[in-house]
Amino acid sequence: IGCEYHILHKKRWSSHQVRIYLKKGVDLRRKSVVIVDDIISSGQTMLETIRQLKASGITDITVICVHGIFAENALERIKKAGAKVYSCNTIPNPAEKIDVSAILAEALSGWK
Repeated sequence: IGCEYHILHKKRWSSHQVRIYLKKGVDLRRKSVVIVDDIISSGQTMLETIRQLKASGITDITVICVHGIFAENALERIKKAGAKVYSCNTIPNPAEKIDVSAILAEALSGWK
């Protein structure tokens, strides 16, 4: 889509203990950041990512996920951490704003 992007790396010790790493020398201050993830379940990875981004001076954070499970009140905790949250409608949840039904229907129409 023609925008700057960076890949975050994750070290996971358990479902509630994670550390996120961003390549050294990347300066995201004064930028709007969009974090894209496939699944948000407990939300710990996202919360740690938001925490680290905010510590580095970022204030405008948007989170987008495909599958929003949002267990353990994760959606509210992520919002409280200061991020806007949007998910696809693959799993019913209050953040589902991205309708993927037409894309899935088209993909499935060729199956026999």
